[in-house]
Amino acid sequence: NQNGGYYQRGKSYSMETKLLVAATYLDFKERAINDGTGFRPNISHVAAACRVGWHYVEKIESELYCEGRIIAPKDIYRRRDVPSGPGSISLGEEDSFVLYHLYRKEPTRS
Repeated sequence: NQNGGYYQRGKSYSMETKLLVAATYLDFKERAINDGTGFRPNISHVAAACRVGWHYVEKIESELYCEGRIIAPKDIYRRRDVPSGPGSISLGEEDSFVLYHLYRKEPTRS
């Protein structure tokens, strides 16, 4: 990338890199507040200091705000295996069969 790092498709940064970016982000944020330039640091400056892309810095920023911490890559992968969102957990064939028969017995249950 333009900061001297490189991108490899399908690879994720290590926990050490995530912690470095988070610490640098928080340091730049503290400087921005102390300098009176705002509450959010310049993402491009943080990215250049850590030699990562600005998208990655925004991802770390999002984790800090949403989760209040940095999430380990293994936990992120673990979360991916779990269905989420409306309708993502579907019924099995047996469940559908039971619901269908309950509905046929008493159609007002719908």
